[in-house]
Amino acid sequence: MKHTHDNQHLLKDAVKHWDLSKWSRECSKLLPEQLIDIASLATPEEDVEAWKKKLHLILVSFPPHLSLESLGRALTVVQVLEILQFLATPANHLMSRQQLSSLFVGLSPLVFREVVSQATDQQLYFFKEEAVTEVVQHHLSLIVHELNEELKALGDEIQASESQIDTVVLEDLNSEEIADLYLKMDRLSEKANELLHLTNHSLVIAWNSSRVDLIQELGRIKELCQRCLLDHIGQVSEQEIASAGLRQRLENKVNALFSDRDAHGHVTFMKETTPALEALVKFSVWYVQDYAEIGLYHPLVKNSHVDSARQSQIEASRSERGSPSRIGKGDEEDRFGTAAASQHGSFQLEDGILPELDFDPAQTDAKNLKRREELLVIAEENLNYLGLHTLRDLKAAKIYSKQSLIEYISEKKAFL
Repeated sequence: MKHTHDNQHLLKDAVKHWDLSKWSRECSKLLPEQLIDIASLATPEEDVEAWKKKLHLILVSFPPHLSLESLGRALTVVQVLEILQFLATPANHLMSRQQLSSLFVGLSPLVFREVVSQATDQQLYFFKEEAVTEVVQHHLSLIVHELNEELKALGDEIQASESQIDTVVLEDLNSEEIADLYLKMDRLSEKANELLHLTNHSLVIAWNSSRVDLIQELGRIKELCQRCLLDHIGQVSEQEIASAGLRQRLENKVNALFSDRDAHGHVTFMKETTPALEALVKFSVWYVQDYAEIGLYHPLVKNSHVDSARQSQIEASRSERGSPSRIGKGDEEDRFGTAAASQHGSFQLEDGILPELDFDPAQTDAKNLKRREELLVIAEENLNYLGLHTLRDLKAAKIYSKQSLIEYISEKKAFL
């Protein structure tokens, strides 16, 4: 036995140095077991350029009517797919039905499953031809069992995600944690699509068999996969509106975040066109100091000028919603009133200069009020400069908390 193992290594070491022309000359001289030994050298990893031709030479070098079961055991998924593609060419119909069946017998359940899943319509033809054989029907039965187990596990994951969405507090999440919610749904969709794809290919093969039970079971699994995608996970439409399931559940959670409830319990949702600055109240971002804390007074806006008409428009919009003015907190709370004042000079915004946030107690209330209004407009201009014009932009960027907003601003500033 040791001698055989040593011979295998000697042969493979020698074949590694063969060029393609020597493969063509020598393959036909090798014994079947030797051909199987060198099959591992005919892979993309071993030879990107010529692995397919080497694999073809191994295949055609087997004596006609010889069982290929042992070769099947040695093949990878990509090799089996290439063999089927090679045999699909009319000039290469060299393999008998008996040999093809024996090749399928040698495939492991994992390799068979992956080949079926990845096969093109042309490659699936060979499985359809062999669907009446016991070996193909046995592999299909194994696939059905695995599909049922994986669907059950998928259902458990969906239920766990439902509970997570129901209990999560969006305002407490950072950007990464918010992204993870969507990534988890994407992975569930990807898994459901993979199962559906495998089921469809298996069903194509089963329709050519005499196994009504396999056809019915695969049809049932297909329906369950479709329901998982459409009803339980949900799909995003072209308008980026969640259809149902987990995605709709999370979207409802987001909409509830950007809503108000009156004394009678009536809920009013913010419009998608609501200015982003106004929507920030849901993150408890109200005042000039809040804007400074989240980074909105980084000198992003160049050649900025304050439009008094725009100031009035912002304040009027805020008054209509009944929101407190963002230019002060009142006598007790105003962090920019007399108690916090410093001896900074009058306000002006220049290119690349961070505006002063403290107020000069020597100035009149009217002048300090004007400075607050100027800072408010600068905050909105910087939000716009960062691509956050409306609530729709906040949602598109998946900004659902103060922390995620801070991280978004910090990340964008690094690229501006």
